[in-house]
Amino acid sequence: MYNRILIYDSYQIVQIGLIKIINEHLPKYSIDSAYNESEYENLINENMYDLIIIDVMMPKINVKNLLALSKKYNFLVFSEINDNVFGLNLIEQGSKGVLNKDANDKEIIYAIQKVIAGEYFIPHNLTQFIAKNISISNNKISPYSKLSNREKDILRFLLKGLGNLEISNILNIHPSTTGTHKSRILSKLGARNIIELNEIVNLDSSFYD
Repeated sequence: MYNRILIYDSYQIVQIGLIKIINEHLPKYSIDSAYNESEYENLINENMYDLIIIDVMMPKINVKNLLALSKKYNFLVFSEINDNVFGLNLIEQGSKGVLNKDANDKEIIYAIQKVIAGEYFIPHNLTQFIAKNISISNNKISPYSKLSNREKDILRFLLKGLGNLEISNILNIHPSTTGTHKSRILSKLGARNIIELNEIVNLDSSFYD
């Protein structure tokens, strides 16, 4: 045990909140903070950690490369993602747990303790989702399975940077129809905007398979 935790998140308010919660409930741990890739790399090169808490929705973050260190470190993803859709994928990539940023203090501390102990933390809602959606053959759940073929077509164009009018002209549909499909795509994938859509597809590139 190193009694050290690293928080890698680009939002200062999130860092401050997590530090306050950890100091109140787990005072034996020293906490380091990284706001960008350079700070993160310097800290992991200089120190060893019992736990690394990361936000996988930060711009330009390479989740696969980060979680490639999962044999050396325990990772807990703390992010504004739809964990029902992407939680299982993140755990498969190497994270020991997935926690949404709307979690309360009690759940945050419980997740931290579980992951530091080398166990997995899987939120109740994700556990229920897995139980309902994984077949006996254990086929992997695709986060894009709920999208219609038309929505997938529109998502491809959105990821290329095309606007509603351009997409409407290509597909020969009314702009309002494109807007409706776009809203449904955002809702189904748990994104608030195009930037988050790109980050989500970066989390799970199986969309291009």
